[in-house]
Amino acid sequence: MATTTLEQSVGQIVTEYPMAVSVFLSYGIDFYCRGDTPLAEALKDTDISVDEIIDEIEKAEIAEGEKYAKKRQIDTKNLNELVDYIENTYHKYLKRWLPEISQYLKVVRTVHGNHHQELYEIYDNFIRLKEELTDHLKKEEDQIFPLIKEIEEKKSLDNKEIALVLKEIEDRHEKTRDLLMLNKMLSKSWEIPDGVCTSYAYVYKLLADLEANTAEHIHVENNLLHPKVRDKLS
Repeated sequence: MATTTLEQSVGQIVTEYPMAVSVFLSYGIDFYCRGDTPLAEALKDTDISVDEIIDEIEKAEIAEGEKYAKKRQIDTKNLNELVDYIENTYHKYLKRWLPEISQYLKVVRTVHGNHHQELYEIYDNFIRLKEELTDHLKKEEDQIFPLIKEIEEKKSLDNKEIALVLKEIEDRHEKTRDLLMLNKMLSKSWEIPDGVCTSYAYVYKLLADLEANTAEHIHVENNLLHPKVRDKLS
């Protein structure tokens, strides 16, 4: 891995080594909206070395490689397969968990908000995130994904319109990223305060899982699906 990673972008690394998601998130490395950034550049303003990151990814691969085996071949999927994968993996996850996180977070805010004021802002940000993601899923499923499947079937389409649609989606991904990062900062990277109930700990775990899943979701669209669409149109 060390001989190839230095020449790769952070997005390419995640595609080849899916377990790098947790490593990059732990160091605040944006592999999803800034997926074309070379690893060395992503680390240049930090005190983390490339060798340290590579070592952690290699350890994660040893510990969790089997778990991520199915994700290793994702870049070989065609447009139809990628769209179906996104819906069955990431859309299904969001539809299942966004309502539950909302309910738990509201209860935790009510019980602990007086002593942990950041919960009010975290809750408000989450509601904005939930609305953004819910609208995003609907637009993709109703409009964008059917359009992408037509591209795979080589139908005659308005290339300029499709390019604008992809740009709009990527701009919305930036908004999603900002909300995720803001809540991560407010929670001190999902640090569970002393003396809180199990529901508090549980909702922070759910929010951390949401961050990882959504970051991976954006990565697959920005760094795999959209480039394949652009290649088809070129």
